[in-house]
Amino acid sequence: MLTRRLLIALGASLPIVGAARAQTGAIVAKVRLENGRVVIDTHLNGKGPYAFVIDTGAVVSGVEDDLARSLGLKLIRQVRLNNGRTFPLYGVDELVLGGAVRQQDASLFGLKADLRGGDGLIAAGLMTTHDSILDFDREEWRLYPGGLGARPGYSELDSEIQLDPGSNGSRRISVQAVLDGKRLKLLIDTGAPRMVVLDPDIGKGLGYWDDTKVFAPAAFSGITGTLDKSGRTVRGKLLEIGPGRFERPLVTTRYPGAPVIRGFDGIIGLPVLERLNLSVAAAARRLWVQPNGRPQRREAVNRSGLWLDPAKGGARVAVVATGSPAAAAGLKVGDRIAGPAEFGEVLRLLGGAAGETVTLRLEGPAGARDVSFVLADYV
Repeated sequence: MLTRRLLIALGASLPIVGAARAQTGAIVAKVRLENGRVVIDTHLNGKGPYAFVIDTGAVVSGVEDDLARSLGLKLIRQVRLNNGRTFPLYGVDELVLGGAVRQQDASLFGLKADLRGGDGLIAAGLMTTHDSILDFDREEWRLYPGGLGARPGYSELDSEIQLDPGSNGSRRISVQAVLDGKRLKLLIDTGAPRMVVLDPDIGKGLGYWDDTKVFAPAAFSGITGTLDKSGRTVRGKLLEIGPGRFERPLVTTRYPGAPVIRGFDGIIGLPVLERLNLSVAAAARRLWVQPNGRPQRREAVNRSGLWLDPAKGGARVAVVATGSPAAAAGLKVGDRIAGPAEFGEVLRLLGGAAGETVTLRLEGPAGARDVSFVLADYV
């Protein structure tokens, strides 16, 4: 399955044609955290600003397809990918990031994905082409074209910055982290909304895919839409990334048979990364980090414990999570939920805030009955 990180990013190089420099020699651009994203204001051919998401899990950059057409971006060609899908590739005469860095003759894939309020995505090359710092304390991205010497307050990690096999896009960052005593190679992915995501075999080997343990179903989305199988989110004990220690992290395992994240055991997402200022040594291809003062932001999880499949006139229960409100209310796999007619309306009903009461009408051989439970952050 092709996911966003195979398509969306800046490319292998980041030519600096013009920039505003601080006295330190850094080129400084403001970023901000909103809607669980790291966003940088971006101008395309002098128009904007548009909110582009900084996504270090991606290897090529993209722009929302409707925006590309409304701006009249020139279509370079249609690109056919190895899953058989075709995507437009647009040319941008001038792309300006954060009012500080200008790239000429950029190329962006046209995307129809839900970018959660973003107008486009910028890839790992933003961080890995030159020495740089993504500073969440100051909400700045600082670029050092002449190199950055000492990094006081930062710790060097056991890390790599490398190209994916067969890729012509950006170099991506991986680190050796320790999760519940297990050493793992994890991709640094600021575009990921979860703390930790593991490949199926890794999660199962660590005991996270266990029907006796409390879990929440977890959806996965990519440029092809929401995938139709459920992962599982559980509580781990301890995640260690150099000097960073994260107690009771939420750990999500992708479903058995899911496409693996090639070359990595899993990913570290923004809820962890925003609590670490990230500094890249591009020539040495190493990552340095500095724990910052930001509070832990709660990762959104499934509060009902249900995973549903669409069915005519409603939905069918495919998963009832151990320890969940739905399990306590007696729902079972195979139960049929009657109406609302639109499947999306059922999902929105179950996507409410903790403390909200949900009432579902179940249909069965014995007739219809109502079942109520309270949504909760139970994991």
